[in-house]
Amino acid sequence: MIEKVDSNHSVDLAFKELVAEFVVWGHAEFLQKLQEAFVEQMNIL
Repeated sequence: MIEKVDSNHSVDLAFKELVAEFVVWGHAEFLQKLQEAFVEQMNIL
């Protein structure tokens, strides 16, 4: 499905997945996952 992965697209996709998780699981789970994702991004850069 994803032909070429550039960083902006993958970040956008990850954000959309987080939004979907927010809808399913609610604020606490979402904020925890958002913080974890932010830490992962900082480790990559």
